[in-house]
Amino acid sequence: MVGVVGAITLMILFYAVILKLCNSHPLNFFRSLFPSLSLAFGTASSNAALPIALKNAQENYGMSSAIASFAIPLGTALKRDGMAVGQAFNALFIAQLYDIELTPSLLSAVALSTLLVSFSTAGIPGAGIVMMTTIFTAAGLPLEGVAILAGVDRLMDSFHTLLNVIGNVANAAILEKWEPQIIEQEASKTSKSLSLGRGI
Repeated sequence: MVGVVGAITLMILFYAVILKLCNSHPLNFFRSLFPSLSLAFGTASSNAALPIALKNAQENYGMSSAIASFAIPLGTALKRDGMAVGQAFNALFIAQLYDIELTPSLLSAVALSTLLVSFSTAGIPGAGIVMMTTIFTAAGLPLEGVAILAGVDRLMDSFHTLLNVIGNVANAAILEKWEPQIIEQEASKTSKSLSLGRGI
């Protein structure tokens, strides 16, 4: 469990460095997202945190609504890096617990199955149990290990969801820096609508 939390912390620091390199302010980013991150940790559901994450990104962080409304829901549906990191650690833990040699083929099977399954995992609490059975089966690990990990899965799910939400909004913020013309187009549309409203 300590290893998983450490890995998730490193991923969060990685996102902070990337945001800094993109001329964003990591502290302002995390401060703006605090309500949605609190909800994500408490509910362990990316889907439940999605509306609050959208609101925080646009109103608190100042993200363009065109970017936020596209990138954040897409990331919530497809990208679950927190789950991928956690389940990879689970698979390695069970392999060591059952004294199974960590061969290159086993590591490759764990990495590939974790990556593929993370795209299709539902953003709800407890989805990691189903994901675990799929990964263990693909890697040839004993399924009894799922019962061992089920006791702490709910707590770990909160950390996975926390990283998922941070990653989704951070990717949207990075996309906003790469696509400034979208912001300019949105600003021009807003100014045109305001001028039309004044004309009426």
